[in-house]
Amino acid sequence: MMMETTNSHQKARKLVSNPDRLSSWKQEVSTAFAHLSKAQVLGLVYWSVGIVLTGSGGIRQISALLVQELKQKEGTVFQRLREWYLEAEQKRGDHRRELDVTSCFGPLLGWIIKLGAGNERRIALALDATTLG
Repeated sequence: MMMETTNSHQKARKLVSNPDRLSSWKQEVSTAFAHLSKAQVLGLVYWSVGIVLTGSGGIRQISALLVQELKQKEGTVFQRLREWYLEAEQKRGDHRRELDVTSCFGPLLGWIIKLGAGNERRIALALDATTLG
């Protein structure tokens, strides 16, 4: 398992440090989640790469890493990551939209099935129903 994690981190580092690879990942995410806006896709790209690279879902760790890789100011990267998950009213600027995560379940499941296509015809699915009334 540790070897898989290390390989994932190495691939992600190459992905971020190579603009063509980052662009390729952005295209992959954009295709899988065609209903998302460009800004929402970019946020998902930054979050997904950041989580793989840091091994953490912490916004501070991810923004610190992306600052180095993207050559942008820390406050800018942090705010982009933060606004990705905020409700529209909490975001800065005009024409801000919030991400409806429920709209992502179908595309995410389809993407997982597509990527896992092969001889295996089963998939384990776990759902968290803690938010159901």
